[in-house]
Amino acid sequence: MNVMQVFCGNCAGTGKMTNWKVVDSNDNMGTMKREETVCCACNGKGYTEYATFTLEEAKAILKHCGLSTES
Repeated sequence: MNVMQVFCGNCAGTGKMTNWKVVDSNDNMGTMKREETVCCACNGKGYTEYATFTLEEAKAILKHCGLSTES
C-alpha cells in the first residue's frame, strides 16, 4: 500500500480559507471583514492523503472479503 498526497481542493494547497463576514450593515452598503481560518478539509496541511494498492494487494483484499475478482 502506498500513501499518496494530493493538494487540497478546498484551499488550493495553502492550508487556509478566507471567509468574509459582515461587520456593519447600513441600508444596502455594508462593511465586511476578511478572516482567515484553518482549512477544515486538510486541517491546515495543504494536502489530503489517500491509499493506493497494487493489483496483487487489491486481489488479496477482494479474496479476503469473499468477493470475486472476475468481472
